[in-house]
Amino acid sequence: GGQCRSHRSTPELRCPPPCRFPEQRRGPPLVVVVDFR
Repeated sequence: GGQCRSHRSTPELRCPPPCRFPEQRRGPPLVVVVDFR
């Protein structure tokens, strides 16, 4: 399973294999959009 990051106030969410997330370490903590294509 891959670890996806959500809001800064929200704990790290676990997304299924089909869910790919680029770790947003650069810039402010923004909301990461999940691409379930």
